Amino acid sequence: MKHHSTQPEREQQLEWAANIVEYVQHIHKKTSIRAGTQNGTAPPSLGKEVPILGPRFLPPTYLHLQKRNVTPVIEPQSTYLKPITIIHPFYFPELAKCPQCDTDNIGWNGWTTTGPRNIHGVCRDETAYGVQVQCKGECEKRFSGGNAEEEGAYCFATTNVKFWERREHWDIPRMS
Repeated sequence: MKHHSTQPEREQQLEWAANIVEYVQHIHKKTSIRAGTQNGTAPPSLGKEVPILGPRFLPPTYLHLQKRNVTPVIEPQSTYLKPITIIHPFYFPELAKCPQCDTDNIGWNGWTTTGPRNIHGVCRDETAYGVQVQCKGECEKRFSGGNAEEEGAYCFATTNVKFWERREHWDIPRMS
């Protein structure tokens, strides 16, 4: 809330984003190889009962509210919810490299702490929510710690301009 205090609908938007984040964390955890597992082990798969949604989540419509409740409580705030695109390794495994030195020796360090980033879409405003990537290769050696030789970054958010700076528009992953 403190990063987006000028937007009155923010509470409903953040609640909706929190539910999406929980869902993505759940499906990512269910399909990830655990630490300490032998190399060559296939990642587990999701059960048939778990739907695979995303990476773009559209807000619920009035139809969703009507069909899920006999007497729906329809509030005008739900009309102002923005779509959310999740930029996460579950959906885009090809992003698993440092945007500066191109090493694939990286760590995923959780979600961005400032919440969803506002994006101005063609038809309407949207939001994007990403994770933090930490380079464990050359960038970390060059830029981390008190003895760093140079000024620079070795941690990036997947919603930050710096993360996409060296990519061409045709390199941007899309779900077809």
